[in-house]
Amino acid sequence: MQTQKRTMMISIWQVIDLLTQQIPFSRQKIEATLSTQLIEVEDVFNKLHHFYKSVSIQLAGGVVISNVDLRIKRDGNHPGFLVLGIDGICITVEELRKQYGELQITQVPHGRSLDDETSLSSSLSWGKLSFGFKERNPNCLATIAFEPLIRIYRWTPITHLYLPREIPAGCGIKHHDIQPQFRHYRKD
Repeated sequence: MQTQKRTMMISIWQVIDLLTQQIPFSRQKIEATLSTQLIEVEDVFNKLHHFYKSVSIQLAGGVVISNVDLRIKRDGNHPGFLVLGIDGICITVEELRKQYGELQITQVPHGRSLDDETSLSSSLSWGKLSFGFKERNPNCLATIAFEPLIRIYRWTPITHLYLPREIPAGCGIKHHDIQPQFRHYRKD
């Protein structure tokens, strides 16, 4: 992988907004949005996903995206999963709350490593946006994770329409695990 750094003169908040508009994620969409090249990383133990990484990207305001980690399922309809590593200037919880309001604690460190993270998340219309703070530097943002919802449709015989049902992408439910749900009505 190249060691050179790319430069974009937009803020991290603009990057987040641009990336959420790219859901469902693809390699081409992320490369075009971030003006970078994603390199596929082979994982001999995981044949379910394509893994992509990038060089670091310098943003306005001293923020650096140190790594782009994109995961796209090889088969099936899945919106992808994206994690940005954040370096450079320190982004605090207070700054995140100014942008996203109240954030929920969704992950806590388990004491195994200084790389364990506390995650604060916001549930948005497209899915979950999570902000990770590592134990080694708990006051500064370390990662941003985009976890889009998977759209699954269920058959409703009364209306003869498929109605959307949203399931978080990382919840472990597979498309073939979903059973159709029918509404039954008695005629009296």
